[in-house]
Amino acid sequence: MAHFRMEIESLSENEEFARVVTAVFMSRMNPTLEQVEDVKTAVSEAVTNAVIHGYQNGEGVIVLEGRIQGDWLTVTVEDRGSGIRDVKRAMEPLYTTDKTGERSGMGFSFMEAFMDQVQVESEPGKGTIVQMKKEIRQEQDGGIPNAASIPKPVSIPESVNTSKAVSTSKAASTSKAASTSKAASISRSVSILESRLVSACGRSSRTAGVIQSILSIQP
Repeated sequence: MAHFRMEIESLSENEEFARVVTAVFMSRMNPTLEQVEDVKTAVSEAVTNAVIHGYQNGEGVIVLEGRIQGDWLTVTVEDRGSGIRDVKRAMEPLYTTDKTGERSGMGFSFMEAFMDQVQVESEPGKGTIVQMKKEIRQEQDGGIPNAASIPKPVSIPESVNTSKAVSTSKAASTSKAASTSKAASISRSVSILESRLVSACGRSSRTAGVIQSILSIQP
């Protein structure tokens, strides 16, 4: 069983550090790129919660721990901050105690969407422990590809009719514009969530679909 444990200061810039450390640790499991991005996104949300809610952007220590047992990766993020009074309610989509309107209340929802299991233990005044698990199946040729395994681009003969592809592209653009227009009319909470989506999309291409699933937003 592989294992690591480290302590980091409660600083927003340490979020990226925690993501990279976890990604390197899980690389021995031969994960796919999608699985790596899923875990990095979940770790990012957990560390951000500790910094913003656990310590209110103040001083503190965050404990990051990783464990590999068989096909299962377990990541634990622990803080000794203010704690959560009602864990069940805190894990509801769009619930937030932030009064500034800058937080969307989707942190735990992202964790649950990208990981297979999420368990939260918390006590007011003593801190919070977030334990996340993801199964990384050992499938042949299913891991991160190396340069030699990436196929070379295929040239398309000039005789191929590309009008259908152009038409499909235009239709997709029109559909995307309509979706954006509809999303703009949704509540302020969803607007905040969309702002976070711009950042999250860089971490995983599945983020947009996950948000639509959580909020039941139809394109």
